[in-house]
Amino acid sequence: MEFNHYQVLGVPRNASLDNIKKAYKTLAKKYHPDVNLGSKFYEDHFKKVTAAYAVLSDPIKRQAYDVKLFHAERPAQPRPAQTKPVAQQKPRRPATVQTQATFSFSLSMPSKQNLIVIGVLILFVIGGYTLFNVMNRLASDNHYELGLESENKKDYAGAMYYYEQGIEMDNSNYKIQEHLADVLIYARPEFKESYLKGAYLYACVLQHTEENKDTLFYKLSQCYIELDEYDKALITLEEIKPSFNDTILLLKGECYTKNKQWDNALSAYDEFMSKHSFSDLAHQKAGYAHYKNVEYEKAKEHLDKAILINPSNGANYYVRGLVAIATADTLDACRDFETSYELEYEGADRAVYKFCQTH
Repeated sequence: MEFNHYQVLGVPRNASLDNIKKAYKTLAKKYHPDVNLGSKFYEDHFKKVTAAYAVLSDPIKRQAYDVKLFHAERPAQPRPAQTKPVAQQKPRRPATVQTQATFSFSLSMPSKQNLIVIGVLILFVIGGYTLFNVMNRLASDNHYELGLESENKKDYAGAMYYYEQGIEMDNSNYKIQEHLADVLIYARPEFKESYLKGAYLYACVLQHTEENKDTLFYKLSQCYIELDEYDKALITLEEIKPSFNDTILLLKGECYTKNKQWDNALSAYDEFMSKHSFSDLAHQKAGYAHYKNVEYEKAKEHLDKAILINPSNGANYYVRGLVAIATADTLDACRDFETSYELEYEGADRAVYKFCQTH
């Protein structure tokens, strides 16, 4: 008998990730080939334990596996018994030529009764198909509600399961597609696959709806930025109405910066700062763009303002330190790098080790 992954690890199907990890560690120690040298059984079972853990420790793989188990364990529909072999069943030939002629005539000249029967059959097929679609839509909407309930409880694995099932039942339920993309990105932001699937889902929704298009374009552009597809992000951002959200200017500036289009980046940041002059983030990004464009005085002006607005942001000091290094002011650079390090900015420690060991 073939055991499923849960049975291999000896855990129930609703086991938490911690329980799965504990079971794996226990079994891995027990069946590890190094502990049981020369035992083919232990080696094979260790592989099964490892394969089971690889699936059940990953929420998305586990969800897909659970769906697969669900379908595999559904009882098969019984086939009707056949009393005679197919080979023994011979077609009956028409009794007389007259019968054939009558049948041929009825096809070419359908009676009123035949037309009524055909019409009823057509209506029955159309009605059945319509009812099937209606039932699927209702079931899909029900899964949408269950997904929302799980999402509100921060049960993101459960939400993903309900949303994916709802899409299978009705792939035109675009509100589910948007929520599935939201949950994927929120729950698993460290995985590139989340943004790939999110971008695909947002694009699908945009093709079939006229509602909330600015929001959808905004989310799609953020996916492209995370995927380092800055040209696509810029094209998408152009689809958003300027009145939607001023942060689209920051996103444009970021894309232009990544593409080394410094003038365009600065234009976007300047437009944002004309509306939000006390944004230390905008001044920091503008300062960095000026620094990369070899405009060190302007860079320092923006970074001084950023630090004045928010003296607890380590990134502001770090970028100003880069400007100081570029102008050969190592002493000021090291002060900024050390302050950035104290504020726990990532990368500041490397700058201190690189530039400040003799100061």
